[in-house]
Amino acid sequence: MTGSAVDARVALVRTLAGERADELELNTLLWHLDITADRRSAAERWLDSVRNQSGAYTRAFTFDSEVTAADILDSPYFAFGTVEDIVEHFRAMRARTGISYWALMPHHLAPFLPVLEALKTG
Repeated sequence: MTGSAVDARVALVRTLAGERADELELNTLLWHLDITADRRSAAERWLDSVRNQSGAYTRAFTFDSEVTAADILDSPYFAFGTVEDIVEHFRAMRARTGISYWALMPHHLAPFLPVLEALKTG
């Protein structure tokens, strides 16, 4: 879940790929999208729903250690914030991890359209 765990996985994949590392196209699934003015509160609400198993898909998540809102905000699996925040998040994740595309769940398609438009024009 955490950005640091993703960084470690990406480093392992690149190491195992050896000379082909620069040819890799990395991707991931966007588990949760929340377009909101308050990123931190949205991440905290999502974490609470996981801990209480009260939200959609939350039973799919288990944590090996305590995960904080900061961890979630630093993860490529989640996008919280304004359209501009999310665009910046994806760009930062791409620069840091090399992940170049995200698969979306069907219910994220319509809310993601403004983000997609901003990514295309920026």
